Amino acid sequence: MNHTALSRHRSTRGMLSLLLATLAALSLVWCVAPAANAGGVGAPPVPAAPTGLPADIERLSPYVPGIACDMRDRTGTVRLAQLIKTTYGNTYGLARSCTAATKPSEHFDGRAVDTFFNVRDAAQRTNANALISWLLATDKAGNPYANARRLGVMYILWNNKMWSSYRTSEGWRPYSTCATTPTTAYDTTCHRDHIHISLSWEGAMGRTSFWSKQVAPVDWGPCRLPDLTWSIGWSAPNPGRCPSYP
Repeated sequence: MNHTALSRHRSTRGMLSLLLATLAALSLVWCVAPAANAGGVGAPPVPAAPTGLPADIERLSPYVPGIACDMRDRTGTVRLAQLIKTTYGNTYGLARSCTAATKPSEHFDGRAVDTFFNVRDAAQRTNANALISWLLATDKAGNPYANARRLGVMYILWNNKMWSSYRTSEGWRPYSTCATTPTTAYDTTCHRDHIHISLSWEGAMGRTSFWSKQVAPVDWGPCRLPDLTWSIGWSAPNPGRCPSYP
């Protein structure tokens, strides 16, 4: 091999070595670089917060029981379920058929989301707790439970406990007798295999500031007549509290 050919050969080998070293370095970066998420480096993901929110915020939702047998997937309920699915990739359940065999539920009028996390799976438990912390966190303006209020969250059931917007002074309190029934047979009843989120009517209809950028007034929903088991379906916002019947 003459001097010119040898120089070219060495130059080609040098360029190839540099290319391989560069690719190896990039491969290492791709393997170890953490995924970006709203919770910070190394933290579990949380839903993306909208921009352009008003300075004002919804009041904590009062308790508005599920007394309507009107099984529909409401706009705000669906959007919340899909927001959670986009963040964590989990499945969900919404409206459910009315039945006299169980107590009234916001599933019967389309105001509830069951989003499936299993407390017995460490990764799912971590994500579930991150979601709940995001819902109940104080925002930069000092508003407690900010995302829950802007979404119209009325109460949450998860892992043997219950949090209610209308009983915040009690924090998380025991749900039913779940503390004494730790077996897997009670995981659904005690909300250990899913988070249940019930919404206000304004939250379920997608009128709260998280979606509309406008603070929504309280909607007390349809009222039932004293001689009926169920109220009629929702037709328009109701600014007044319904009568209480036994």
